[in-house]
Amino acid sequence: MSVDDKSKGRERDGALTPVDLEEVSGLIQGALWSERTPEGLVPVRLPEQAWSQLPNLWTREMFRMASGIRLSFATSATTFELDVRASVMVMEGGLLASAPVVFDLFVDGVDCGAHEVSQVSTRVLNVARDPVLVRETASESATLRFKGLSPSAKTVELWFPANAVIELTGFRADAAVTPPKTPHRTRWIHHGSSVSHGRELPRPTMTWPAVAAQLAGADLVNLGVGGNCHLDPFVARTIRDTPADVISMKVGMNIAMDGTFTRRTFAPALHGFIDTIRDGHPETPVVVISATISPLLEDSVGPIGVNEAGELTTTPVADEWPLLSLQRLRDITEETVATRSATDSNLLYVDGLRLFGADDLADLADGFHPNQTGHRRIGEKFARTVLSRNAMS
Repeated sequence: MSVDDKSKGRERDGALTPVDLEEVSGLIQGALWSERTPEGLVPVRLPEQAWSQLPNLWTREMFRMASGIRLSFATSATTFELDVRASVMVMEGGLLASAPVVFDLFVDGVDCGAHEVSQVSTRVLNVARDPVLVRETASESATLRFKGLSPSAKTVELWFPANAVIELTGFRADAAVTPPKTPHRTRWIHHGSSVSHGRELPRPTMTWPAVAAQLAGADLVNLGVGGNCHLDPFVARTIRDTPADVISMKVGMNIAMDGTFTRRTFAPALHGFIDTIRDGHPETPVVVISATISPLLEDSVGPIGVNEAGELTTTPVADEWPLLSLQRLRDITEETVATRSATDSNLLYVDGLRLFGADDLADLADGFHPNQTGHRRIGEKFARTVLSRNAMS
């Protein structure tokens, strides 16, 4: 099997038959809405009704990135093509580095490699205060051509880049494509911060939720979103209204970084988030995970700054300080879950330090984000201890 990344104007194989984008929309997994454009569609991770409640452009861009989204279909095709436009977000001054824009192809569960898109447009944002779009490059189109596949019946899964917004404008194949005929898989919705989003990793299937989902055979909806895990009500309502067999939420990192809540307000907000989920999922297993390790924030809080030496800085937390360090957030999170679990046997607390803690610091890339080895370890632990166990069924 091989892949070509060519411009849209190249000569195509005349044997390929176009597939209507309405039909393609039904083959997309991990997205809760398809945003229509003049030429195609953008699969996104929030339903349409949530968009009016997003607070700013920064949040919108993060939720439009395609982490966990994939195109899944059954076919006997030996060749198929996608026309795509890929757009990445960059913070003004280059503060948000971007990994390559990569699609991952799996055929019948076998990894068939990563395929980079070289033609990528850029949206530069200034997020110092109220995020604004500073400039953007012209959107270019690319054609991904996958060829040399077996002519036998198979299931194809193409994972979209975690770090880019993907507009799909065309799809062609040399045989029929249909929704995959697979047994019911555990529908897993996960909400978290950039540690769950994984936009800095070289491949989209290297994020820990993707690793866990593949190991456990779960159908993932990844609401991990960089810088934006703040117990937002629109996320809670999205989870409430989406069918799921298991739900998880990893809270703390962004709250400590931004000082989102105080000692007075955090526990009620966490209760309220869980209450909303329970309105739609009264008995669905819900897993509440506290933050993984970040030495910068264990005893300090944000906002994160940079000193004259170029080092990241935080504010140490005194006993009377109202904002919450990661250590204190873990304590309150565990206490909150314990309070509820007396009457909710399907609610589970997982200490984030058991997934990625002090023994894992060698695999902490930048003070906050695990590297790809760290993501793999988190995914393996979560699949083994939560998704693959029967204790919550």
